[in-house]
Amino acid sequence: MTATDAATPPVGVLRAVRVILDPTPRQAAALASHAGAARAAFNFHLAAKVAAHRAYAAEVAYLTYSDFAGLDPNAAYAAAKKAV
Repeated sequence: MTATDAATPPVGVLRAVRVILDPTPRQAAALASHAGAARAAFNFHLAAKVAAHRAYAAEVAYLTYSDFAGLDPNAAYAAAKKAV
């Protein structure tokens, strides 16, 4: 193993670097604006996804249980048993 091999990280290893930002007041305002817009977009699409998931779950529940809502399971079992 050579000195250059030791300095090269293995494939698949990620390294993190922490950088301290020192923005000017104008840059800080722009960063805050962009972060706020990104958060608003995330919240909007998260709400849309949650609403779609709830609508899907309600539709599945309706299609799964609506045909059996008025049936007594014991009576249905007895009828099926008599039919055999």
